[in-house]
Amino acid sequence: PFRTPQRARDEEFGDVLAEGNFWLLDQGRSVMDADTRHWKDFLAHRKRFIERVLGMVKAARDLPAGDQARMVASLKASLGRLEHITPDLCQDYLRAWAADRELWRSYIDHLATGRPRKAAVRALTHPGRVTPPCPAGPEWSPAPALIARPRMSKPRMAGPQPSLTG
Repeated sequence: PFRTPQRARDEEFGDVLAEGNFWLLDQGRSVMDADTRHWKDFLAHRKRFIERVLGMVKAARDLPAGDQARMVASLKASLGRLEHITPDLCQDYLRAWAADRELWRSYIDHLATGRPRKAAVRALTHPGRVTPPCPAGPEWSPAPALIARPRMSKPRMAGPQPSLTG
């Protein structure tokens, strides 16, 4: 994730979610334990980790200057994005993801009810041509019912913006 600043910024939220859940599992806990307290602790842990790596990269004397500058910029980009990730955002996102998975599981179950597998797959791949059987009615589909996912706003930096091209 630290290959470029843009990649580090783009991947920080996903890294937080994945590593935050693995952190629970490493402690012998369940993903169901991912409450606000967990995310608050993990986000602080993640920040300390990135800051520690940043310090090691800055202190490294055997890195080519270009690689070192790229790594420093990427780690700072991750830290900048991390400032916008809150415990509530993590919890809300995982709740929305679980609800979305349940919604799709229900849709697929209804889609396959009473029809051969090929017809069910055709209904998924060509939804306009085949109406899936669904107790909620023919107008029901998961698309309008999808849960609005929390969005992170892009951080605004003061001063001139560094170019990532060139």
